[in-house]
This record gives sequence, structure tokens and C-alpha cells, in this order.
Amino acid sequence: MAQTTGAMTGATATLELNVNNGGFTDIAGSASSIDVVEMTRLNGSAFTLDGDYAVLTFGRQPPTAVTVNILYTEVAGEAFLKAVSALKANQLAQIRWKPAGSGGASFTTVSGGKISTVSLPGNDASSGDPLMVSFVVQAPGIETSIS
Repeated sequence: MAQTTGAMTGATATLELNVNNGGFTDIAGSASSIDVVEMTRLNGSAFTLDGDYAVLTFGRQPPTAVTVNILYTEVAGEAFLKAVSALKANQLAQIRWKPAGSGGASFTTVSGGKISTVSLPGNDASSGDPLMVSFVVQAPGIETSIS
């Protein structure tokens, strides 16, 4: 197989947040990254008295946590205040991201999830870096536009 020419960076990714089924809102302007998310399927195994290998079974996909790393801002409509508001109001939340940008494959948390965690900003007077925080969407799973 020839070496791929389809490698990409996340520099053109899009990221959207949907709170309380109000439609997806672009939060890429105040978001920095999404932690790697693993899609998994519950599985188990058991050995029998006969044979050298285990019997494998596979079940459903478990809930998924998606961590979004964002810049701390106090600007209305940006990611941090949206996340805090959704957490405090116990509202439904979904994340949709497209690593290749608006025309690429999309990954979306399944409806029924909520923001379970919002980190608050720390402070370091010796640093010139922007203040970073994160929030976690706990969802029933991930839907994808690729197969």
C-alpha cells in the first residue's frame, strides 16, 4: 500500500455546541481542542473446557465523555459562558465537530447528553498564555457521518 496523502491537521476543524435543542452554534472561535474520543463496544469473554481460545461476545456501545478545551472568556455567546449556563440549568447538550472543516466528516454526540463538568480558570501571574478551561459532554454515544 502506498503512503497516504490524506493526512491532515486540526487547524481548520469546526466545533459546534447545541444547548437545550436550540440548534448548533459555532464555538470554534473560543475553542482550542477536543481530547481524543474513543468509540467502544462492550465486550466479554469466557473460556470453555474445550478449545484453546475464549468465546467472545459483544454488546452495546457505552456512554461517551467528550472533553472540549476552550479559552476562558467572559464574552456572551462564547463557549465558556454557554457551558456554565447549560451545566447550571441542567440542560441537554450536544457537540458536533468536523476535523477537516465544514466539508469533512462529522462526529456528533447522541442526543440526551448533558454537560457534566466545567473546569474553572486557574491563574499564573508568571505566564503570558491565555487562560484555558474545559467542559465535558457526557452522552449516550457518538454518531458519525463516516462508515
